[in-house]
Amino acid sequence: MATCPMCRSPHARLGSTRPVTALRRAPAALRRSNLAYVGRLSAAQKGQHGRHPEYGRLTIPQMLAHWAEHDLNHLEQIRAAHRRLAGRRRLRP
Repeated sequence: MATCPMCRSPHARLGSTRPVTALRRAPAALRRSNLAYVGRLSAAQKGQHGRHPEYGRLTIPQMLAHWAEHDLNHLEQIRAAHRRLAGRRRLRP
């Protein structure tokens, strides 16, 4: 699975020296903050657009769909890692 530019940003690389519990909490805290921000947008603001560095012009609904797809990709990466780990444990004596 390919990584996206967002996953390679400086805030994403901080995890290498942080405790596992902090790593698990960080995405949830960021998600809560982002959803709260979007929830405060007016209908007019939600109709506006911005520019994504890779995809170009996106509306707020398009960006939210991108976020959802992005999260689903990460969940699949986690599932694949779990499957690999489970397979290794079965092979050990």
